[in-house]
Formats: sequence, C-alpha cells, structure tokens
Amino acid sequence: MAPGRGFHDPTKPDKVEAARRRKQALELRLQGKTYQQISDEIGWTSKRYAWRMVMQELRNIPKEEAAELRQIEMERLNTLTDALWTSAMTGDPKAVDAMLKLMERRARMLGLDSPHKISHGAEEGISMIGSIMSLIREADATGDPESGDESEAGDDESTAGDEPGALE
Repeated sequence: MAPGRGFHDPTKPDKVEAARRRKQALELRLQGKTYQQISDEIGWTSKRYAWRMVMQELRNIPKEEAAELRQIEMERLNTLTDALWTSAMTGDPKAVDAMLKLMERRARMLGLDSPHKISHGAEEGISMIGSIMSLIREADATGDPESGDESEAGDDESTAGDEPGALE
C-alpha cells in the first residue's frame, strides 16, 4: 500500500496535537467552562466545534472513568442542593424552581422515574455537566446567559480528520 493511503498514523504531529486539544477541552468542561469559553481558550472558531470535540473525547473514556464522572456529577448536585435548601424551604421561588430541577436531574441520573434502561454513556455525562451549568446560571440572576444550545444552525465546521488546525 502506498504511504499515506488508507493508513491512519496516530503518532503524526497533527494527530497528537488534535488529541491533546480534545483532552484539554474535556478538562476545561469538567472545570465548568462553557463551550464558548473552551473554544476561545483553545483557539477554535465556534462553541459547536468545542462541543463536538468534548463529545468525541468523552467517547474515548473508559467505563471506569465514566462512572467516576457520574459520581462527581452526583456530588455537584448534592452541593447545589445543600446551597439552595434553606432558600427553597423559606419559599424563594427561584430556589424552589432550581431545587425541583436538581431533583428531576438526580431522578433521571438514578433512573428513578424512567421505565426504560438508563444509559450512562459519555453523552449522558456531558449532558449532566450542561444541565448543572444551566441550573447554576438559573439560580444566579447575574450568571452567564449562554443558551446552552450547542446545535446552532448555520455552523458549517466539520470534524473531518478531527484536526482543529484545519478550521483556523
């Protein structure tokens, strides 16, 4: 077979750099950064591309690490619950709304009100992070108004080759 045809060499410098950037994007997301912030920090051109790269990197996580991510998200839900509990119990409408959303999220994560099998794949892990970030923004009236909709129309960036450098 001719060199460069049909052979995927993961050690090529551009592939190594693309993998490093995807890993960095996931780490930033786990730190609570928005997709726009990730895109800006890494130098990508859109939050949608950042979302795609985080999702791709999540699919590469072994199941043990995914379970650890789920545990981290449960701990975050517990922390938010603790922070909102007093306000919600005294009748603060925003706190009550946020608490109900936290409870719904926890029930979905645990499969408490779902008659179908719960999948704990990478996509659900990042969805949990997005949901928590939305709850934080809703609970804090001065928070980032980012919509969280990562499937914006008109974004024509491609993941072809998974090389962000090609998009810059």
